[in-house]
Amino acid sequence: MAGQVVMQGFINRRIPLFLRLITIAPALIILAVGFNPSRSLVISQVVLSFGIPFTLVPLLIFCRNRNVMGPLVRLIVSLNMFLIYQTFFGCSYKLLAASKTSGSYC
Repeated sequence: MAGQVVMQGFINRRIPLFLRLITIAPALIILAVGFNPSRSLVISQVVLSFGIPFTLVPLLIFCRNRNVMGPLVRLIVSLNMFLIYQTFFGCSYKLLAASKTSGSYC
């Protein structure tokens, strides 16, 4: 649903409600038949993971184009570097929450 909202804003095209209902029908059928929902979810995610390269490669090609990204390239690179730094060297949220009660911060 989130991807659909992003794409509809990007290409100015709305997806009709009946098409959304068609896409949810297989999941409802699997639940109605009585299959294990957890196992069905895992299997569906494995099947969906095969499509990741077909979406990720065009996205990377699209985002590396300076004509498309314009002046946001430096901002995006900077934010990604900050995210990597925070992931490996920054304060974790648990430590930050614990330090709020004691009055000290990272």
